[in-house]
Amino acid sequence: MATNYRVSKVLTLTTGQSGSCNINGAPNQRVWGVLRGTSGAGTISLEGSGSIAIADLIVGEPFPCYPTSVTCSGGTVYILS
Repeated sequence: MATNYRVSKVLTLTTGQSGSCNINGAPNQRVWGVLRGTSGAGTISLEGSGSIAIADLIVGEPFPCYPTSVTCSGGTVYILS
């Protein structure tokens, strides 16, 4: 069974970049998930508390979450909104 996701904007981060995902304000107030590219390393800080390693995500599968920031230390990561 497949799940369909609707994406209106994608912010691409590559090695050495980081992105703010401030849910309550600009610039990315409607962020709902992240997607790991072909390879990826770094950290996703989640709303509330906690974090997840990008390497733990499945390549090419959207991970629904409310991130506050994403730091890419290797590969490519997509912030979905």
